[in-house]
Amino acid sequence: MRKKFVPIYIILSLLTIVAFCEIKKESINVENFLPIFYLPIVDIQNGNGITSVYYDINEDTSTYSIEITVVFADEDHPSKIFDFVYDLFRKQKYKRKEDVETFYIYIDKNFQLEKIDFNYNGTGTYSGEQKFFIKRPKHFSKIISGRDFKLEGKRPIIYINTWNHMFSEKPTSKLEYKRIDKYTLKFGSRKQVENTFRKKR
Repeated sequence: MRKKFVPIYIILSLLTIVAFCEIKKESINVENFLPIFYLPIVDIQNGNGITSVYYDINEDTSTYSIEITVVFADEDHPSKIFDFVYDLFRKQKYKRKEDVETFYIYIDKNFQLEKIDFNYNGTGTYSGEQKFFIKRPKHFSKIISGRDFKLEGKRPIIYINTWNHMFSEKPTSKLEYKRIDKYTLKFGSRKQVENTFRKKR
């Protein structure tokens, strides 16, 4: 019986492709693209600061997407009465008091910021022109080009403009903001974050 041999050039080609993929996967450094947040100081004073940031990476043939999930200690409605009712509602529905918001950072094949998509699963996380103390904030969805962000290195600056923590590439309030460029970073998707909170309860 005659044995069949795979031509050596095919083997070499396959090895080259595998090696290239491995290099590409290792060449992205998530920390280079982590957002620098600006959060109104009044929100921090009310106990609603950022407690942790989670990230997850997806890759296709031409771009990377980094899912960023920001966990805030809480969120407080401007009306104390409504806030009390709102807290009860969130604990019942989400099994947590923490506020969790998610968006996606897209990195192009040249490892430059391509865009940021302020949306998660059909729910927007973009503030638009809304100001911090708005009583009925809307969840806008918007994709912002990377060119519209101020960058420090490759890190985009993102403002948190409303009490329910909607994001933007620019500030909308005259409130004093605090820069947050260091925070507890963890690996995990939004789904994993939600599952973690449910298990804690």
